[in-house]
Amino acid sequence: MPYSKNITGQRFGHWTVLNDPGGQKALCRCDCGNERWVWKSHLRRGDSTSCGCDKYKKMHPVVDDLTGQRFGRLVVLEELGGGKIKCKCDCGTVRVFDKVSVKGGITRSCGCLKQEKIREVKNDLTGQRFNEWTVIEELGGNKVLARCSCGKVAELWKSHLIKGDTKSCGHERNLVGKQFGSWTVLEELGGGLVKCKCECGNIRNVYKETLLDGSSKSCGCKQIENRQDTLMKIYGDPSSRRTNNPRKDYQIKATKSAEEFKKYITSYDHKPTLNELSKDLDITVAFVGRLIHKNQLEEFVDIFPDKSVGEKELFEFLSSIYSGRIVQNTRQVIPPYELDAYLPEKHIAFEFNGNYWHSEAIHDTFYHQEKTLAAIKNNIHLIHIFEYEWEDQETKDKLKNYIKDIIGNNNTVLYARNCSIKELDSNTASDFCNKYHLQGYANASINIGLYYANELVGIMTFGTPRFGSEYQYELIRLCWKSGYSIVGGAEKLFKYFISKYSPDNIVSYCDVSKFTGRVYTKLGFRLADNKLTHPNYVWIRGKVALSRYQTQKSKLIKYKLDAFGDTEDDIMHNIGFYKVYNCGNLKFVYNKQEGNKL
Repeated sequence: MPYSKNITGQRFGHWTVLNDPGGQKALCRCDCGNERWVWKSHLRRGDSTSCGCDKYKKMHPVVDDLTGQRFGRLVVLEELGGGKIKCKCDCGTVRVFDKVSVKGGITRSCGCLKQEKIREVKNDLTGQRFNEWTVIEELGGNKVLARCSCGKVAELWKSHLIKGDTKSCGHERNLVGKQFGSWTVLEELGGGLVKCKCECGNIRNVYKETLLDGSSKSCGCKQIENRQDTLMKIYGDPSSRRTNNPRKDYQIKATKSAEEFKKYITSYDHKPTLNELSKDLDITVAFVGRLIHKNQLEEFVDIFPDKSVGEKELFEFLSSIYSGRIVQNTRQVIPPYELDAYLPEKHIAFEFNGNYWHSEAIHDTFYHQEKTLAAIKNNIHLIHIFEYEWEDQETKDKLKNYIKDIIGNNNTVLYARNCSIKELDSNTASDFCNKYHLQGYANASINIGLYYANELVGIMTFGTPRFGSEYQYELIRLCWKSGYSIVGGAEKLFKYFISKYSPDNIVSYCDVSKFTGRVYTKLGFRLADNKLTHPNYVWIRGKVALSRYQTQKSKLIKYKLDAFGDTEDDIMHNIGFYKVYNCGNLKFVYNKQEGNKL
């Protein structure tokens, strides 16, 4: 249908054309009442069928209707919109709750569950027996005096007895005289604690469990021996290497106490940034941040500079490829959250997450995930760009190509019916994914390619599930050549796999910091468990970024870093790293018996 033909009055999906002035756009009204100028080519091709109201649940299945589902003691009666649901508690109470809190397990009852636990704790427990403990006397303040079956008497929290957190004084595992690493046990203290003496002479109270599982081996005196060469060899970061490079006296003095640190900070003629303090004191930004927050000195430091270099670069790039309206640093779209860049006509937003400013030191574990959910509720595709990704030139180039593909209008459009399918060897698949997929290639036993003429334009890979054996296959990678839009491409690749390999079920994961998961619903997948996974994380120090798989405690012990702490967190914090959490993944499942939409 040529552009010269007036389409006023015609209907495309949920759109009704109100006015076609003869250009490339027409004024349309959606069935829900929203009016918008829409590209006529998008109407004809079916790329736009509504303002988004009818696709909301399909594009963002995380917000599916929960009516009738049970969460703890709550049964969902009705979806109210705006992130609210009406629920009935097992006690009979009907109330309105926040949908995210109920789905995430934060809210499990109307409050009666908490009250029951409070009443249990308030009850007089005198004479009652809890495992090896018998309560002798109520002491007030939710504490009791209890006697263990061995005769030892101790003060205990009532809640610990009721929940079974403490079962005895520990007499059944007497460790006196035994040696664990550099520790020698001197005395049983009860409550799971023992008094130990280290080889260096230090005496400390240590939890039994940390001795038995090997997580505590000394008082920490071995750190100096392990520090030399290890950090540089494994992580290549000279900032922590002190051999032949000691900090100066004034630098050491400045961080000795809260008073000295404040005195040093206020000696500047301006509010210093964390990077300035890190450079001047020759310590990591993470350590500077912990000192500031610990001593409550935020008002004396420029914690949040106006804009990072990366954020400015991202905005300049968006401006160079998109001629539409770009709103900067707005809190009006998904309050109280701020969006660094928002493209109203595209319903796409970008957030540049600086390494430190978006780390655990500033935000909690679920901050980025909750911000993404807030964007989804407002029909906005929020794309998170993490600084450690932007600092890697290869990943940066991939991100730019991805952004061009989703907001640009210059892609070459191909149709799957004009393409052919061919299974690929792992080398060809690896080269293609490493060039175009944000996460690169992951091992797969089945690699299916989509060709236009003799050019490889898309790939879909399958293999044994990487995170458990509950499913037969995992859809591991779906990747397109930059600059191309292949209509029906994913469906053609998936249909080939289903036809040839006849899988009973398939699992796949969608990173919601970048993608919506819309393609999975097209392929007949459903969202597993109707929720997001727990956010993943990386460890950052300077320009070094390490995944949680690289920093598993067994690997840290292998590199002799366990002297820096008892847990992964302790070790990584003590050598200057800090965590940055992402948004988690949507887990999608395809079942043969449920059929598919292809």
